[in-house]
Amino acid sequence: MPALEPSLTLKGIPVASSLVDELRPVDLEGDLAEQLNRGGYLLLRGVHDPAEVEAARREVLGRMAEVDEVKDPIQLGIASGTSRRGEIYPTTEDLGAFWRSVSDGRAVRSVINGPRIARVMSQLFQEPARHFDFAWLRAMAAGRASPLHIDHPYMNRGTKRLVTCWNPLCRIGLNDGTLYVIENSHTWTDIRQQFAGHDVDRDPSRPGHIEENAVALAQRKDSKFLTTEFGLGDCLVFGRRCHINFSKSKYRSFSKCVLLDFNDLRDFRSHQKAETCRFLS
Repeated sequence: MPALEPSLTLKGIPVASSLVDELRPVDLEGDLAEQLNRGGYLLLRGVHDPAEVEAARREVLGRMAEVDEVKDPIQLGIASGTSRRGEIYPTTEDLGAFWRSVSDGRAVRSVINGPRIARVMSQLFQEPARHFDFAWLRAMAAGRASPLHIDHPYMNRGTKRLVTCWNPLCRIGLNDGTLYVIENSHTWTDIRQQFAGHDVDRDPSRPGHIEENAVALAQRKDSKFLTTEFGLGDCLVFGRRCHINFSKSKYRSFSKCVLLDFNDLRDFRSHQKAETCRFLS
């Protein structure tokens, strides 16, 4: 793959380099809760075993090849530009079951439910942490991206002691559809109030994402887009108020990641009783 000048593109428009800065790795010897409260995120370098991440990547690609979305050889992860997903899984229930089965793959679960990330989450909460049984798999081809959003409208029932772990299953460069965080966005009370109490399952007529142009928002808030290259084994942790998004990849390879939520074990039962499992694709 040829080297490119790193650039962040949102909706096809390049973002000025003055608006882009680097995500900073966490200090695992420091107070994780304080670092999360201060920055809104925790960048964990090498928290997962790279060999296990590669196995999870191959497992996901194999399942996507079953619906003709990946070219041979599948280990390269090149999008075919076609899909038989709708043909093979014609109903919403069938499609949901397919994605759930991919997210529940043994290799995927050995990464996102493994003891390494569990130890860090327990360190963060200062007590035993519990992961959700449900995981959100994101496999995005070149030219596609998710809208700017916070997680609150998608998971706001039960405990507030909840974080999301974004686990890339491949190396993701700055031009590969990487994730970005808007600096200090977890402190913005106006947008917090805009989405306070909003639940997209209970009120699907109201969008759960932020409709304001991301560049305009960052400029209005005198903020920046924080991003980085992710290696095998890296993980990004963020709270429900942090503004995140994914830039568009310039290549035809898939950007693959799994999002899993953790909360402290004390609040786990109350949250699970209220939480509705949602599939995002």
